[in-house]
Amino acid sequence: MLHESDFDADPLTHDVVNVSRTASGEQVSENFKRPFAKMQAYRRAKEVADKRREKYFLTEQQAEHEQKTRNEFLDSYLTFFETRTSAD
Repeated sequence: MLHESDFDADPLTHDVVNVSRTASGEQVSENFKRPFAKMQAYRRAKEVADKRREKYFLTEQQAEHEQKTRNEFLDSYLTFFETRTSAD
């Protein structure tokens, strides 16, 4: 199995958004809600961190929060899409 560090999280957020768009007319599964929520948290933390980096004011706490939300998103993403792939 690949390790989380092998993944670029940003393109994977687009996978989650694309799945949410295709499921908009259908009932979104409970299994999908977790990666979607984690993706949103990661995107918010990344946006804050990127803006702070531009101004050279990124604190260690903000960088750690970005990394934590990234890892939580990747855990959730991998679990959801592995389950989804094995079910097909």
